[in-house]
Amino acid sequence: MQKLIDKLEEKLQGLLIFHHKDYDGSYLDLFDALSQIGEYQHNAHQKISEIAADNESILKERDAAQASLTLSESEREYLKNFLSELQEKLQDLLISYDKNINKSSLELMIAFPRLEELLHDTHQKISNLIEENQVLTRERDSAQSSFSQLACSNLAMKRKFESDLHDVLAKANISESLVKLQAEFEIIAGKL
Repeated sequence: MQKLIDKLEEKLQGLLIFHHKDYDGSYLDLFDALSQIGEYQHNAHQKISEIAADNESILKERDAAQASLTLSESEREYLKNFLSELQEKLQDLLISYDKNINKSSLELMIAFPRLEELLHDTHQKISNLIEENQVLTRERDSAQSSFSQLACSNLAMKRKFESDLHDVLAKANISESLVKLQAEFEIIAGKL
């Protein structure tokens, strides 16, 4: 895009210098069009830089949210494995106590409250992790939504810039055609 604009500027400047002697008014019109192209280009570069900075910030937020979500999922997996181990130990204890139930009913009565306490603590940790997971999921969704909105805004700005550039180039082509037409009229008038 930059190369196209630079080529157009060079071409317009060449035409302006070539036709400067005979077409002072046209030279000013073309120079104004060239100045407008430069302004549009500068504004577009500024907007693109701002959007790129916003995109980078949103990507960092999204990456942080994903990292937190991954950590939360690994903790949940750890607790799930821990709970499975507790269940296996409980089954082993029950089998062991089943064999010795007559001897160890007092020990069984002591073990169950402790296991219930462990299960309660595990359940509490899982609940906390689920809540954290939900918060992180909402944050991730919010970051993705912001990123999508920014991408749409960027696309709309790019399309507007291309449309404006096309309009300016069309005006420049019309001006060039008018200059050529005027030159032809002067040649014809000179011959008459």
